[in-house]
Amino acid sequence: MPRVKLPYTEGSVFLVPLRDGGYGRGVVARMAPKGKILLGYFFGPRLHSPDCAGVNDLAPSRAILMLQFGDLGLINGAWKIIGAVPNWDRSQWPMPLFARHDPLGHLKPRLVRYSDDDPSRVIEETAVDDASGYPPDQLSGYGAAEVQLTRAMSVGFPLSRILHIQTHDGEQTVTIAIGGIEKIDDDTYSCRFSLPLIGKDDRVLGAEDIYSGACGDLR
Repeated sequence: MPRVKLPYTEGSVFLVPLRDGGYGRGVVARMAPKGKILLGYFFGPRLHSPDCAGVNDLAPSRAILMLQFGDLGLINGAWKIIGAVPNWDRSQWPMPLFARHDPLGHLKPRLVRYSDDDPSRVIEETAVDDASGYPPDQLSGYGAAEVQLTRAMSVGFPLSRILHIQTHDGEQTVTIAIGGIEKIDDDTYSCRFSLPLIGKDDRVLGAEDIYSGACGDLR
């Protein structure tokens, strides 16, 4: 029986419908030799229309979620493939270590290393005292992945660095760098974008508060 051609490859970019509206994006970073099990990097911000989706602004440092997932959503078209990462280099999108925890809490957590060429094959497990900060070792169906990305999106973007604070007439303007800050030298930082956030009474608006419109434009 001839092998069915898969609709995706490493570097493919796809849309993920969010459970509360809009879309996130994902990148296929690794795939098992016959497909089915993939490693994905997932991204915000929330897009309110597929027409807003691009592929040129995605970088591994900006991912808000990494997980292993089944490919059914890509096969059945629930997750639309919109292109590929330009100049794809898999070495820039590494296979992370995953944390496996004993549900009863009797055993130490373990860091699980998967094959760089097959995200379904475990090659090493190491017991550690602390596995915080590592993605959980789990395989998600596409529906579960949508739920996880929706939750990650609702948290908003991490506050990477406060760039500037200014107070004028009782209003405080805080300019922040959001989503993947990169240090160039001691005095220079590159970030995805910076936003002036206006708050009163020491309240600073979160990133999700300032997104609206078809392409996530600022209010």
